[in-house]
Amino acid sequence: MSSKLIFTATLCAALLTGAGSALAQSSPKTPPSAAKPMATPASAPIDCPTQGADAIEKTLLAAPTCGASVRLLKACAFGSSADVQLAQKVVNKCEARFSRRISKQRYRAYRAAQARCNARYGKMQGTMYQSLAAICRAEAAARTARVARRR
Repeated sequence: MSSKLIFTATLCAALLTGAGSALAQSSPKTPPSAAKPMATPASAPIDCPTQGADAIEKTLLAAPTCGASVRLLKACAFGSSADVQLAQKVVNKCEARFSRRISKQRYRAYRAAQARCNARYGKMQGTMYQSLAAICRAEAAARTARVARRR
C-alpha cells in the first residue's frame, strides 16, 4: 500500500472513532500561536445576509456580478425546489450579460454544461436534487459570463 493511502485510511478511522481532534493536535505542524491569519479568498463561504424568499431574490438581483449572485444563492439556498426559481433569476441575470457577446460555439458549450447539470441530478428523486441541478445551472451561467467578460 502506498503511504498516501495508509495516511488517508488512518485519518478516516480517526475521524470515525472521534479521535479526529486528538489527531489534529498531535500533528507536527507549526503551533497555532505562530500561524499567520490567512486572507479570505473571494470564493470563501459566506452567510446569507437576509431571510425570506422575496428578500433573497432582491439581494440576488442586486449583486454586482454573476459570481457574487451565485455565491449568495449557495449561501441562501433552502435545499428544496424553492431554489429553482431563485437560481433561474441568477441564470437570467448572467445570460443578459453574455447573450449577445459570445460565439455560437461558446453558446453551444454553455448549453451542453446546462444539459450536464440536468443529467447529473435529473434521475435522482427529491427536491434537494432539483435544488442542486438549479445551482449547477447558475454556476454554468456565471462561468460563461466570466469568460465572455474577458473577451
